[in-house]
Amino acid sequence: MALLELKNVVASYGNINALKGISLSVPEGKIVTLIGANGAGKSTTMRTIMGLMKPKEGDVLFKGKSIVGMYPNEIVSHGMVLVPEGRQILQNMTVLENLQMGAYQRRDKAEMAKDMKHIFERFPRLKERQNQYGGTLSGGEQQMLAIGRAMMARPEMLLLDEPSMGLAPLFIQEIFDVIEEINKAGTTVFLVEQNARKALRIADYAYVMETGKIVMQGPAAEIASDPNVMAAYLGGRK
Repeated sequence: MALLELKNVVASYGNINALKGISLSVPEGKIVTLIGANGAGKSTTMRTIMGLMKPKEGDVLFKGKSIVGMYPNEIVSHGMVLVPEGRQILQNMTVLENLQMGAYQRRDKAEMAKDMKHIFERFPRLKERQNQYGGTLSGGEQQMLAIGRAMMARPEMLLLDEPSMGLAPLFIQEIFDVIEEINKAGTTVFLVEQNARKALRIADYAYVMETGKIVMQGPAAEIASDPNVMAAYLGGRK
């Protein structure tokens, strides 16, 4: 069953159509990735799904129901959370306060404490730095915090917009390991990522986007071995 579905979505900035009738689906329990060059429309896709932009045409369905016109906080309460590009953690709040903000719609305190414990087990660095301000963390630690904050909402579906951007190679590997762990624990993942090689390695299915259109799709392993994709996004054969 498709947990998330986009049907012929058109979205624009003024007179410029950033999304030109895209359709895609993310099956429950899978990792699906959307790859493409800078400016292809990947982040606009995420913003449109999360209600930060309203599509001009088309529909966005989550769990079979249209979420077009819903506010982002309503979409979160339905079970879908975005880890935005650039992380956007709260710089002047502590690590602990940032994580608590992720659970602001929840009232189940015992379960929240359990989830916090799991996040500290998954990210020991965050536990060590729980009383530090978010702004004092390294880029990689901030990305861990952004993912941890999203997971505190207990999402059924996690959207990740460029999670590896600007990170050192060591942190990039760690972040991709965590994404796989989260998926194996039962959360569906939709991943927008410029590091196509890494994204295709962990994804089940992939879409390739160019200038607001889906130009290719298929099982991630097949997309990764396509010579055109290799040349355009993977830096040739390695």
